[in-house]
Amino acid sequence: MSLPDVRLSRRSLVVGTAAAAVGSLARAQTYPGRPIRIVIPFPPGGGTDAMVRLLALKLRDALGQPVLVDNRPGGDTIIAAEIVANAPRDGYTLLVAHFSTMALNPHLYPKLPYDPVKDFAPISQLTYTSIGLVAGKKLAANNMQELVKYAKANPGKLTYGHSFLVAKMYGEYFKSAAGVDIVDVPYKGSGPILPALLSGEIDLAVTDLSPFVPHVESGTIRVLGTSGAHRYSQLPQVPTMRELGFPGLELRTWFGLYAPAGTPTPILERLNAEVNKVFTDPAVVKDLQARHGYDPVPSTPQQLTALLKADSGKWGPVIKQLGLKAQ
Repeated sequence: MSLPDVRLSRRSLVVGTAAAAVGSLARAQTYPGRPIRIVIPFPPGGGTDAMVRLLALKLRDALGQPVLVDNRPGGDTIIAAEIVANAPRDGYTLLVAHFSTMALNPHLYPKLPYDPVKDFAPISQLTYTSIGLVAGKKLAANNMQELVKYAKANPGKLTYGHSFLVAKMYGEYFKSAAGVDIVDVPYKGSGPILPALLSGEIDLAVTDLSPFVPHVESGTIRVLGTSGAHRYSQLPQVPTMRELGFPGLELRTWFGLYAPAGTPTPILERLNAEVNKVFTDPAVVKDLQARHGYDPVPSTPQQLTALLKADSGKWGPVIKQLGLKAQ
């Protein structure tokens, strides 16, 4: 290739790059021009669904376009993540990712169809919440001390139910930390766990807490401890695992909002600004805490990335230590 040809090729490359940048800016300036879809990895009707639908309603008002919630449960949240990882990079398909989607699955699945860092552009953290150790009424233990004492005296006789990988990991880590032998019983969702506790089919459960609050208040079940750094907002009378002498069991599960990698930066910035407005609104904060047990914690994209890396670094070795594998 002659020197003039080289110069022409370089000029064409520069022009092409500039044109792409201008096109990206133009799309961002007119965004959004049609409905936005938020994909979530859980079924309708739960606390996560309610939280995301509230966010969608507020974003609709702020952005002037419908914001649709697309429930894609199953596959340990992998189904939803893969949909968004392969979606167009235009800001019209977003993912509400669970803590396990981004921080745990890479340690449990050797061949994930997505990379949490390379395939997604972080927008903002949304919330923190806790899981808890819940006891059925028939269990002969009124508190954590009595539970550990009874479990040590009766190895292998108690059972705990769980319905998602974080709960399984947490339950096994509790067993290791407390030095007890409790048999795990997997369920396909949190819905069947409550009747199993009430009937005595299982003795304990490691689970999300919000659906169980009315039954705790009525006295039909008990929460022995919660995983968060602070007491669970809907059950302030219940101590945290740290308070109960298990500091290593502090775990705050979180949700974050992501777009496909390569989404134009101005679009990500617009979405981040709107999410921060929604989740710092005092009325929204009060509603999410009081009704669903979520603590809104909007963030910068960089803070969300740092959170993912920190939790992956903390819980990855725990998964390896416990020998956990995807079920």
